[in-house]
Amino acid sequence: MDDRQRQIREGAGQLESRLNQEFIEFLQKWSMPLLIVVALGAVGYAGWTRYKKAETEKVNVAFQELESVSNSANPSPESLARVADDYDGVRSVPHLARLAAADAHLRAVRLGVKPGADVKPDGSLTNAADALTEQDVVEGLSRATQLYQRVAEDTAGKPGMATLRISAIYGLAAIAESRALPDEAQRNYELIVSITDGGPYEPHAKVARARIESLKALDSKVKVFSKAELPELPPMPDLVTPPLESPKVDVLPAEGSAAPSGKAPAADAPKPEPTAPDPTKATPTNPAQTEPAPK
Repeated sequence: MDDRQRQIREGAGQLESRLNQEFIEFLQKWSMPLLIVVALGAVGYAGWTRYKKAETEKVNVAFQELESVSNSANPSPESLARVADDYDGVRSVPHLARLAAADAHLRAVRLGVKPGADVKPDGSLTNAADALTEQDVVEGLSRATQLYQRVAEDTAGKPGMATLRISAIYGLAAIAESRALPDEAQRNYELIVSITDGGPYEPHAKVARARIESLKALDSKVKVFSKAELPELPPMPDLVTPPLESPKVDVLPAEGSAAPSGKAPAADAPKPEPTAPDPTKATPTNPAQTEPAPK
């Protein structure tokens, strides 16, 4: 019995010694690589956290700058295009900025004034040089077309950006209508129908179909006549203002006088004699002088 216990204790001691030796060899072999891996993981996590924070700050700054430029009364398309180039790839900021810049060019063409021009409340320009020339109109429409086309191409097939692409195609159709190109406008509206028909943007398909029907009015060209081609207007008649007459006022006759006949009485006309009172209708004024009634 004692030999068996002694053998057990010796075997347990040898096993424990072997395990300790293997653990020491494992630490000697793998401790340094493990420490390096843990350190690299910690550094990578810290770098990723800092990168995400910087990206979030960049997105916030991009949207703030876009909002500050877009919310002005008459935004400059050059400033909006600069925001799109500076923050290209930052969420939807470049697409929104290019759409706003294209809209500014198209609005300027419709109003006939340069973007950013100072317009008075009555619609006149503070500086006459801010009026658009024919060359300015051509360049403005060309620049707007490029911006709309860029947005339509960059947002094609990207989830969550369908509305941006639809807005860009609407802009291209509007420019085609401004240039009196109904066929090109119809192609853009048909593209909108193909994108939105039967989907969550079905109302845009209905709007596009309605605008296709309205394109028929562009086929009839409206001629603008010059002043020399217009007939002469007849001369204005002389306006004679009739003299104002004083209103007639009916005067009620005084008690006991004759009714007025519409003419003032003559100065030498005899005055009417006073009428004697009727004694039978006289009313006593003093109750004490009234005779008592017979009994």
